[in-house]
Amino acid sequence: PIRENRMLYRSISFGPLADLIMLDERLAGRTKPVDSLSDPQYNDDTRTMLGADQLQWFESQLSNSKATWKLVGNQVIFSDIDLSEVLPKMPRNLDSWDGYPAEKNRIKEHIVNNRIRDVVFLTGDTHASWAIEVATDVANTYDPITSRGAFAVEFGTPSISAANSNERTPTDEVKKSEATLIDTNPHIKYTNNRDHGYMLLTLTPQFAKSEWYYVETLRKQGSAEFKAETLTVQKGTSSIRKTED
Repeated sequence: PIRENRMLYRSISFGPLADLIMLDERLAGRTKPVDSLSDPQYNDDTRTMLGADQLQWFESQLSNSKATWKLVGNQVIFSDIDLSEVLPKMPRNLDSWDGYPAEKNRIKEHIVNNRIRDVVFLTGDTHASWAIEVATDVANTYDPITSRGAFAVEFGTPSISAANSNERTPTDEVKKSEATLIDTNPHIKYTNNRDHGYMLLTLTPQFAKSEWYYVETLRKQGSAEFKAETLTVQKGTSSIRKTED
């Protein structure tokens, strides 16, 4: 489905509780991804995911929102993710925001410099589950214990049926790669690249809660589902904490 003759980026208000800011990261202003981190154009500040008009609109939406939660409908992962230990030939996913560092840093600076709180990136694309404390200088200014240096959070939803890693790699190996990914990226608080299902986001004036539900199998109609993880962010923080049910 498409919206004829309309910009795909748009915002939806849920009153004082939340504003949903939907981005278009494919068509409106995206420049071609580079092929490698060594490409001289990699850090060029003219390369853009959003384009000048959409970026200005996005910054305005963030600054002018009076809602408690600023939800960003985000097509590709915004957070920095070091893949070098699990995918040596692809240390960064250059199709995601990691491929557009200059524009990503501008968005970070806008959020931090304007003291915009309670920003939640809601992300698809990867066919995997994610909970990440968003920090663009993990090595130097981020503290995984106190969450100092994080300025937003990111929740990623799994696929319902599209392929994920254990369709081509044994499940035990996928679990090991998940553990390695978390060890080398301490701002990642949860990831699952094996199970299919959905993510449920619950918002209150005090907290945002994300729950991941998975089905036992895709190969049988009526398969039972189970809740695998519940994580919560308190208002005014960028700290993801486990919730005991």
